[in-house]
Amino acid sequence: MDVFLNTCAYCNKRILASKNLFCLECNGLLPRTYFNLSENNIVLDKLKPFTPLRAAGSFLYYNQNEMVKQILWEMKYNNNKELAMEMGRLAAGGQETMFQDAAEVIIPIPLHKTKLRIRGYNQTEYFAIGLHEVTGIPILNDQLKRIKKTSSQTKLNRQDRFQNLDNAFAIEDATTIQGKRVLLLDDVVTTGATLISAAQALLDSGCASLNIYTLASAFEM
Repeated sequence: MDVFLNTCAYCNKRILASKNLFCLECNGLLPRTYFNLSENNIVLDKLKPFTPLRAAGSFLYYNQNEMVKQILWEMKYNNNKELAMEMGRLAAGGQETMFQDAAEVIIPIPLHKTKLRIRGYNQTEYFAIGLHEVTGIPILNDQLKRIKKTSSQTKLNRQDRFQNLDNAFAIEDATTIQGKRVLLLDDVVTTGATLISAAQALLDSGCASLNIYTLASAFEM
């Protein structure tokens, strides 16, 4: 007799006891970018004019994809930490060497302490945990600080987003990242304003190289 212990995180179909959160069909429907963390993709092209990066990438395309929208909503607002970790595991699966060559430490984009207190957790930290489980790269989540309480980015245009995030980040102790290859993580990149602001704080503190990776990218090919 088959024993069903899980349901798919997207379609809620019952699936056989497994560590996977998605059924095979939904796993296959994830809109993967397939450019991974590389030196030739749309994410790097969009971000590099504003900050010197070694490599960049995203696991999934966003582009108002309903599946990705639901995943991000579950991660952000429904306390679905296991889903966030699973996305990290899926993103890094089979790409361990690529991530290990690019980074000595993973740094997730932090929330401002006020938002963290309200939400109770940072979904990007759990995305980082999943990536760490596969790659073994240590996570440094207590050094990059969001020191400026910014207004919501959702309804702002590109220029206003950059102004909103000007000097929004700082490093607690620069010696912890000096001379290290850093992988900066976020859940989704839209204009890139958040990542560029955080990247500047890391570069100013003396990291050897900086790479950026996100769960999803709103940049279109």
